[in-house]
Amino acid sequence: MNINFMCKTNMPEQPVMINAVIFHLKDGSYITVDRDETEVDVERDGIFSMDWNDCYIWNINDRNIFGDNGHHIYDVDAIEEFKALVSGVMAEFEIEDDATEGYDVELVSFIIE
Repeated sequence: MNINFMCKTNMPEQPVMINAVIFHLKDGSYITVDRDETEVDVERDGIFSMDWNDCYIWNINDRNIFGDNGHHIYDVDAIEEFKALVSGVMAEFEIEDDATEGYDVELVSFIIE
């Protein structure tokens, strides 16, 4: 599963310092997703695109039931189910602990493939 994000940052000159994305589901639960590879626009002016490749579910409600490698979703039907699950929900980035103080990245939109 891959996710393409459109983002907005207050510090475009800083490297992208995103640990994971958290999808807040309508029932109050949340799913944290991470990735194996990140591709980011090199020329950022505050708004930029970012592609996460080989995404995996890291935890559900802060419980890592999948172990050290998370749960990768490769099956086309499972990707469609995940897309339906997170359609229209709020999502936010979890920033790396060592990011510059005040650094923020806002998620504008995302597309799951």
